[in-house]
Amino acid sequence: MADGLSDQLLSQLSEFVARQMGLHFPRERWGDLERGIRSAAPEFDAPDAGSCAQRLLSAPLARNQIEILASALTVGETYFFRDQDERENGMRPSASFLFRSVAAAFGPNAIGVLLTGMGTDGVDELKRLKDAGALTIAQDEQSSIVHGMPGQAIKIGAAKLVLPPEGIAKILTAIVAKP
Repeated sequence: MADGLSDQLLSQLSEFVARQMGLHFPRERWGDLERGIRSAAPEFDAPDAGSCAQRLLSAPLARNQIEILASALTVGETYFFRDQDERENGMRPSASFLFRSVAAAFGPNAIGVLLTGMGTDGVDELKRLKDAGALTIAQDEQSSIVHGMPGQAIKIGAAKLVLPPEGIAKILTAIVAKP
């Protein structure tokens, strides 16, 4: 048992968030899972982590509820296991898969950043993010070790901004600092 919730309930929650959101909390991280559920409880009008857990497991979640839960469960370090699915663009996991997932979850509220790298992984999906209204950024050529991925993104018009890492950090910091 991890600080209040039963192992059975934590196991059910772990399976639930894996199915619903693709977040994996192995047994050794159930304390993190419980802390996340506890922090989300007020948003779900639940008096405690146990009530929140029961509420989550009892009915399908709406998109805004998934976003609340994702925020609560990913504030700190998140634990992902790589699936053994087919490789995409020679990668597993791939930036393409990541950007598609982000687009599905956050649409025009997403931010996509493509940094130095070889090939075209994520390039088309970054363009789709931009077309959906998301902020998209590619690393500039001068600061890139390998300008393949960001260069292709710039070439097809997938990047709204082209910046060195310091500029990317400033933009992202300014965005998250907004109330």
